[in-house]
Amino acid sequence: MRELLRNIREKKAVDSVLICSKSNKDLFSDVCIKKVTIPWETTSRIVRVLTQQIVIPLISIKYKPDLLFSPVDVVPLLNPTPIVVCLHSSHINVESGYGSILQRIYLKIFTYASLLRAKRIIVISNYISSHTVRIFRIRESKLQVVYHGGGIMQSKKMPNWRPKRFEERLGGVLFVGTTHFHKRIDALLYAYALVKKRNRTRSLPPLSLVGSIIHGTLERIIEIVDAEGIRDCVYILGQVSDDDLFNLFNDSRLLVCPSEAEGFGLPIVEAMQSALPVVASNRGALPEIGSSAAIYADPDDISQLADAIEEALWNDSRREKMIQAGLVRGAEFDWGKTADKTIEVWKSVCKPEV
Repeated sequence: MRELLRNIREKKAVDSVLICSKSNKDLFSDVCIKKVTIPWETTSRIVRVLTQQIVIPLISIKYKPDLLFSPVDVVPLLNPTPIVVCLHSSHINVESGYGSILQRIYLKIFTYASLLRAKRIIVISNYISSHTVRIFRIRESKLQVVYHGGGIMQSKKMPNWRPKRFEERLGGVLFVGTTHFHKRIDALLYAYALVKKRNRTRSLPPLSLVGSIIHGTLERIIEIVDAEGIRDCVYILGQVSDDDLFNLFNDSRLLVCPSEAEGFGLPIVEAMQSALPVVASNRGALPEIGSSAAIYADPDDISQLADAIEEALWNDSRREKMIQAGLVRGAEFDWGKTADKTIEVWKSVCKPEV
């Protein structure tokens, strides 16, 4: 969101006002855009819903914008102006069992109502587009696919940056994402353990798990790690700073993304842009985003996933082709392009004089 706003501001094509909460206003401190800050915390789910559905429409009445852009799946349904919503993957997460029953019911009802209320819907992949049409029976003409930009690699790398060659990289196998079960860390751990058993004479780089640890999942991860005898080579890092994440992408030797339900797959883009080979699940939007630059495997087939990891780590010619294809594919994801296409959608909804 921050990179999108920064690029939209640089285009100078529209005047924008950002509505942000007290708890996240610092995230946008470096974005030169007019801000309206809601003077209370919205970390509580009930407070967040009430703020979204009541306070934001009141702010719209005061500022009279030509449209409201909602970067999250649920919009203020009572907002008096036209709405453009960016649909990510909350409805897919609902089907994957993410969150409590109450959360899933809320998201399902309010996401559907939001899609009906919105004038246009931006979706982050063709996979999300087809899924939305199939599940919610939304007209395809109402949707516009707009890919995200390049994440941490685009925002952090300096003009003289160059990707490290594989032999220069001292890190290991990298996973970036939450520990929710649909991310399939279990499959990654079992596959990694199988690779280790198959290649006792080879030096297998360590596995680093990066991302938010969902309540109740850490115990299961440790249980698998201990049962498979890989405690000495698995590092559970949790959330890390942007600088540390940037360094991990630059120093690691392989990214593995075995998720069974992804609406986009930003870590894949970040890996491709940093010349990091990718092994990914053959499900969701991952094959669309990675295209021909990654090796794909069924997350339910541990042997197949292990084969893919071995291929990416130790088949030099295959790995070099993946790296070069990844740099080409990764360059297609750019926040400037995202901003241009987002503005086009906005203007298709706004009044002609804007």
